[in-house]
Amino acid sequence: MNSLEMIEKGIIGSRESLLALENMESARILIVSDSHGSYLKLKTILTDYASECDALVFCGDTVADTAAVVKEASADIEFQKIIPPVIFFVRGNTDMAIYPFEMHFQKKSFFEKTPHEGVKLTALNPPDTLVFKVCGHSFFVTHGHLFSVNIGFECLVQAAVKNGCDCALFGHTHVSVDTVINGIKVVNPGSCAFPRSSQTERFAIATVAASFIDVAEIAKMDGKFSVCR
Repeated sequence: MNSLEMIEKGIIGSRESLLALENMESARILIVSDSHGSYLKLKTILTDYASECDALVFCGDTVADTAAVVKEASADIEFQKIIPPVIFFVRGNTDMAIYPFEMHFQKKSFFEKTPHEGVKLTALNPPDTLVFKVCGHSFFVTHGHLFSVNIGFECLVQAAVKNGCDCALFGHTHVSVDTVINGIKVVNPGSCAFPRSSQTERFAIATVAASFIDVAEIAKMDGKFSVCR
């Protein structure tokens, strides 16, 4: 379950959960991108897969959907329970610099026997890039438009190397990728809402351990999601 704390720009969860993720022997990372306002499609993926994962990475476009996840989880404890302990998110080319929204929370005064619900204004501030660690691996996350991913991955790989990372996650192209370039694992989960290049809606789950990063691509086929590679 995610504590829904905004601990750093682009990171939602507790610092304890962030540290635990870094030191796990193995972890599962749910990677989603390019929902472009299709919050219900994103929510369906989370409902069916998030509880099995240790972190969620959203690679941009549209961060408003990530804000909607946090808002709904703050008001619905059952939904909050399935949200991975840490959420990472970055800004896409169609994203704003800040996403304010009202977040629900339980509060109790000294004179009250039972807590009552309150609402506070908060905001998500998506960074252009983000680095985090899982099981000893360092991940570089960006949407991709700032690194010319439509024409190649050289700039993306160089940025990952510069930041001391061995895996780069990105979106933007709406086309899934799972490859290794100059020793850097390069992953695009595709679009969960508006796929291109004859692909269907899809996302990815990375299984991470000290000796490997293995990516399962999960695509919609015959109206339901299933592993395609």
